[in-house]
Order: sequence, then structure tokens, then C-alpha cells
Amino acid sequence: MAVLFLGGVFSSETFENQLILKDMSQHQAVPVRDDHLLFARHNFDNHQAIIRAADTKAAVLTTLLLFLGASTIPLGKDAVPKLRWVWGQGAITSGVYLFSYLVFAATFAWSLVLVYRVVIPRGAAHYQSPRAGHDLLYYEHVLLHQDSAHYFESVGRASPDLILRNLTDQVFELAHICHEKITALHRARMLTAIVFCAWTANTVFGLWIVRWK
Repeated sequence: MAVLFLGGVFSSETFENQLILKDMSQHQAVPVRDDHLLFARHNFDNHQAIIRAADTKAAVLTTLLLFLGASTIPLGKDAVPKLRWVWGQGAITSGVYLFSYLVFAATFAWSLVLVYRVVIPRGAAHYQSPRAGHDLLYYEHVLLHQDSAHYFESVGRASPDLILRNLTDQVFELAHICHEKITALHRARMLTAIVFCAWTANTVFGLWIVRWK
């Protein structure tokens, strides 16, 4: 009976060990397949599209801001000399106009700063130590090679794992760039709404002040 019991214990332990080994084998590195490369390339293209869209929207905001600024300055030249600071004779209107002008100027300047943060050129900031023959995708890493022939040989020798690593590294870089651009663009869009409201108030009160005699 003891022998049968021990045999059952050993057979149970052997079965459990086999299950553990099978589970470990399932979690080993999966060889790179075409679908991995396609997925990484899709992410790469998608992030680039997001970056281009953010830059386009930043250009639209810049055009709008310049239009608002260009239309405010000439009006201010005519309205400021006619401001009145006597109570009951236009002091409130003059104060509202001046306040809207100051709000417009401050938010206008800060909006341009945020738009600049969207379109500012960015480099690769998350590579530890790029080297020729290993980093093949980013343009500065391509220039690490001696010439085009050397780069051709490096790409020809690259394994699917290395190609996938280059793609995922660039996707990681682009993800950070997207985050920075979209964050700045979102803030610039919200601030531009304030700019527009200040511009509207400034224009309305400015045109009213210009009519004063």
C-alpha cells in the first residue's frame, strides 16, 4: 500500500511538472511573423498620420490667430485715443474695452506659444545608445553608417526580430511626439476660444468707441 501511495505521489508530481513546463513553453518568445511586422507598420503609419493632422490643425489655428490680431491692432489705433475715464461719460465702456484688449493680448501670445509647441521639430529622445547595423529606421541613425552601401548591407543582414524592434522603437518615439503635440493642440484650442471671445468684445466696444465725438 505504501508503494502504491508513493507511486501515486510521484506520478502526480510528474504530471504537475509537465503542466508547468508546458505552460512555460507557451510563454516563450514567439517568432516574428508577417502579422507582427504589419501591425507595427500600421501603428507607425497611424502615428505619422496623427502628427500630420495635428500640424495641419496648428496651421489653421495660426491663420485664425493672425487674422484676429491683424484686425485688432488697426481698431485699437483709432479707439485708444478716444477712451474716456469720466464716470457716466464712457468710463465703463472704456474699461471693458481696455480689459478685453489686455485679455486678448495675453491669450493671443500664449496661444502662439502653444501652437509653436505643436509644430516645433523633435528628435529621437528615447534611444539609449544607437549604433550602426542595429538602428536602421530613424534618419539620424541611418547617417551613422559610412555610406549607402554599408547601410544596404546592414538592412540586408537584419533579422525579422531586428526589423520589428526598429519599427516598435519608432512607434514608441512617435507616440511620445503625438502625446506632446495633441496636448499642446488641445490647450491651444481651448485658449483660442478665449481669444475669440475677447476679440469679439474688443471689436464691439472698439467700434462703439470709434463713433464717439
